Amino acid sequence: MSDKDQRLIEKNRRTHWSGWRALLLPQLNRQSLYLYGSEMAVEKECIRQLQSGVFVIHPFSSMRSYYIMCMVAITFLNLIGIPMEIAFLDAGSGLAWEGFNVFSDTLFLIDVALNFRMGIVTEDSEEAILDIKQIRVSYLRSWFIPDVIAAFPIGYILLFADLQYQNNDNPSKTNKVMRILMFVRILSLIRLARVSRLVRFFNEVEKVSNANLEVVRLFFRISSLFMMIFLLCHWNGCIQYFVPMLEEFPTDCWVRKENLMNATVTVKYSWGVFRALSQMIALSYGSMDAPTSEDPHHRSLR
Repeated sequence: MSDKDQRLIEKNRRTHWSGWRALLLPQLNRQSLYLYGSEMAVEKECIRQLQSGVFVIHPFSSMRSYYIMCMVAITFLNLIGIPMEIAFLDAGSGLAWEGFNVFSDTLFLIDVALNFRMGIVTEDSEEAILDIKQIRVSYLRSWFIPDVIAAFPIGYILLFADLQYQNNDNPSKTNKVMRILMFVRILSLIRLARVSRLVRFFNEVEKVSNANLEVVRLFFRISSLFMMIFLLCHWNGCIQYFVPMLEEFPTDCWVRKENLMNATVTVKYSWGVFRALSQMIALSYGSMDAPTSEDPHHRSLR
């Protein structure tokens, strides 16, 4: 890069790229340099975005990077907490968890709106798409409907129903509210569709990372694989308990046979995950009993 180009970059940074607007502009990293070819080209991309005069978050901007990291954490907590809430917590999830549900639902609704202002990088493009109309059409044709379904604010409904349940002393109305509450909790399973958002967030983190590209791709692919395995095991463990709960714990269900009706959530969850792992790795598949620490064949040889 020549001295003249370097002076031009410094001048642009001092005059235009200060304050909060700088968070919307592309940052210098390996991915942006790979796409644009040089630091000067990245700076010209910043000028192009400023000259557009519209509020658009560049896909290589600092704001986009921080936002993705935050949403990955919130989404992962949702995908862990929602099945736990439905299967084990019943009406006693607590105000803190209900508040987190409302917060995360609000955040996902904001995310849907922000996606209409997020710049796009396609596989064959030589620059980011910053045109509002193109961004809107692309989002409406791709992930808009799944994102709206996953962002449906069930947390608000659950919070309202829980408040009605706690403040109602009429037994008949309380039973009605409990049935509605159970239905809404089952309906809240649609929020598990946020797993697709989690995968897309990981892909976007891979794109905007400032580390060695090959190492980052390998790391995030392995991380996402282990995360999916963990989530499948976690969901399966919650389903193990949720199914007999829907049937009001019949006498032949594993929960009654193991005397877990009055056990803590931790004990119930650990048993559910154990049964899920046993089925997933085909260990004693179909067996209702937990394996013992001693082989009966070895015991008979003593």
